[in-house]
Amino acid sequence: WANYGVHCLDNSPLLIGRTAFVGNIGWYDYSMYNPNPNFEDVKLFQHGLLSRWEHLNGQDIERILKEAQTKNWSDIDVDDFKRKIIFYRQNGELASAHWYDKQAVKVEDDVALADYFNNLLRKDLLRIRDQVDNIVVVSHYVPFIEALRKVKSPAEAYTHAFMGCTKTGDIISSDDKVRVVVHGHIHN
Repeated sequence: WANYGVHCLDNSPLLIGRTAFVGNIGWYDYSMYNPNPNFEDVKLFQHGLLSRWEHLNGQDIERILKEAQTKNWSDIDVDDFKRKIIFYRQNGELASAHWYDKQAVKVEDDVALADYFNNLLRKDLLRIRDQVDNIVVVSHYVPFIEALRKVKSPAEAYTHAFMGCTKTGDIISSDDKVRVVVHGHIHN
C-alpha cells in the first residue's frame, strides 16, 4: 500500500512533524451494551440451540422458540452476545436482533481480540509519545459510549454491544497528548 501513498496504522504510527497518527481497527468486547433501557415488556428467549442460527429456516426457529424458556431483558449475558443473535417478544410480537460478522469473520473470543488491539494501541502510544506534541487516534470501532445514539429499541440496545470497546476509550483518555479521535462504526 505504501506504493500508493497509504500508511496502514495497524503496522506502525505515522509521524508528520510533531504530530502522530496512531491506531488500528480495534474490536468490540460487549462493553457498549446498555443493560438499563426501559424494556420491561420484553422477554428474551434463552436459545442455546441457536448457536448455528444462520443454517435454520423460519419453521425451525419457531419450533425452537416454542420450547424455549424466557428471561428478562435485564438478564442478558455474555453468551447472548457470543451467539450474535437474540430473539425476543415485545408487545406479543416476535423480533430478533443479530450481528452479521459471525458469518464473515471467524473470531473465537471477541474480548481477547479487543484486548489484543488495545495492547497494540497502548504500545504505539507509549512508543511515539516522546517524539510528538500531538496525537491523533484513529479506529474503526467506537472508543466512547457517549458517541452512540440513544437506544430506541431492543435491537439497538443489543447491537450497541458490537459497536466498540470502552477500554479503548480509557486508554485514549489516559494520554494527555491525544488531541483528536477519529472513528467509524456508528452505523447511523
